[in-house]
Amino acid sequence: EQFGSTFIGPNQETTVFVPGIDVGNREPGNVFFEIEEPVTFEVVDAVYARQLLRVRGQSLQAFGDEPRLEATLENQHELPLHDIDVIAVLYDDNGNVVATSQTFVERIDAVGQASVVFTWPERLSAPVVRVEIEPRVNPFIQ
Repeated sequence: EQFGSTFIGPNQETTVFVPGIDVGNREPGNVFFEIEEPVTFEVVDAVYARQLLRVRGQSLQAFGDEPRLEATLENQHELPLHDIDVIAVLYDDNGNVVATSQTFVERIDAVGQASVVFTWPERLSAPVVRVEIEPRVNPFIQ
């Protein structure tokens, strides 16, 4: 079991990344989310209802023993953004998740850019056919 909290932005799908869950010698098959406390809905500035960061130039080098994914985040907003969690999900040709990773960007200036890098300590278990990179801008701390 893992406990925590997160936010879901307006008009957005949300990936929840929880690293290092110890499942012993078992192969994980399902994940269940249970909301134990009342959900609080808050109104945020309408600017957060649109995509603030664009992902450009993603490049996956998965040929060696230590795969590496690089991309550039472009801030399309007229204000700087900070404390950005960025999650990468790699999929095989059946739509199964091959690997995930997360990184953190402290700040991207207004209409600026930042490079992000994701790495894995071992070879991927299957060929990757699709990559999703999700920058998560928390409107409650901007």
